[in-house]
Amino acid sequence: MKIIACCSSETYALPSIYMLEQLGFLTAVCVPENRSGDLIPKLNSFLASDKIRVLDRDNLEDELIQLQAAYQADALVSITFPWYISEKTTESFPKGCWNVHFSLLPKYGGQDPVFWQLKNGDNVSGYTVHQMTAVADSGSILLQKEVRIIPGEHYGLLCLRLSQQLAADMERIVKTIENPKLSPAVAADKTHWKKPTEQDRSIQWESQTAEEIQQLVNACNPNYGGALTFFQQDMLGIFEVALVDYNVINGIAPGTIVFADETNGLVVKCHKASYLKLMVLQNQTGYLSGVKLFQMGFRQGVRFTAAQQIQELTPLET
Repeated sequence: MKIIACCSSETYALPSIYMLEQLGFLTAVCVPENRSGDLIPKLNSFLASDKIRVLDRDNLEDELIQLQAAYQADALVSITFPWYISEKTTESFPKGCWNVHFSLLPKYGGQDPVFWQLKNGDNVSGYTVHQMTAVADSGSILLQKEVRIIPGEHYGLLCLRLSQQLAADMERIVKTIENPKLSPAVAADKTHWKKPTEQDRSIQWESQTAEEIQQLVNACNPNYGGALTFFQQDMLGIFEVALVDYNVINGIAPGTIVFADETNGLVVKCHKASYLKLMVLQNQTGYLSGVKLFQMGFRQGVRFTAAQQIQELTPLET
């Protein structure tokens, strides 16, 4: 089997590209021109330069068809490739064109399924290899692999484990492409189709429990610069938190610091009288711990908000 691979992500795709090369299946790897500067140096660490091709979006169909003819490639495998591949292109590959999507389709079709899985508190992730069609993430399924989400796992760790699992399965995937037994085509669930917006990535102290905020924080670490919150005019990204038990304090607005010292850092009240300890944050000056924020003057009664606005500090009620 001769495989042309298309990719745009270092984390997700490179382990599988490396495995395809080691197994002797890879004839060429194609990257979008807007990602070539980042990817080519890394690909050059294990591939000959003549195997790496930079694609132009306006000429994508012609370039892929020409590559198939030049290499007599049997199949194309897309791993995080962002551009639509035409029906004419897919028909030029004898064994078809296949996309790897990092969810168990039909759930979480669309952009960045890993973010939504973590934000929603799912305990299972995985990948789907499916036939490319005119409708994204909706072709016949070649195979799926379930990957359990480790409690507390964040975006970066889960992406790494998914990419390692995909690479480990690559020989089986290629052999299955050679003699495919397809499941019926699926219509992808579009509930989480869009790329997460700033609103999706912002902490809603008034309506999210400590557990829900922890899920959001995990979903935003590291790709989105942490879950977003504000103190006065300053935006903070929160990268790591811990659930804590704390005595219920009435009359205190969610988002308010209820405990602060130089040993344990900061504890913040959330929705439904739940509490979080802030572990790692970032502002324009760099990364900060809860202890560092205490040293900078954050005390009981300081309130974080969901929107960029100047807030009066709310004193802690007793």
